[in-house]
Amino acid sequence: MNSANQGRWGDPWPSTYIGTTNQTAALKSCPFCGSTEILTYEPTIYEAGNDASVKCGNSLCGAEVRGMILRHAIARWNRRANE
Repeated sequence: MNSANQGRWGDPWPSTYIGTTNQTAALKSCPFCGSTEILTYEPTIYEAGNDASVKCGNSLCGAEVRGMILRHAIARWNRRANE
């Protein structure tokens, strides 16, 4: 997904991209475009001040939510108005 020397969405700092784990396996598709390509980001200790985020992988959509930690961002991503 990302080269070792490139960080969050192209930033120069290294970042941790999470693949399919127990935490991300339950990610819902994008509520705006329906894409199932969902990117998660959790900052490293060197990126103090950055929030964890969940972002749609569809370059035409760009939907993104943030949280203090990854599980908060995932909970926000999965929340739907009609549920």
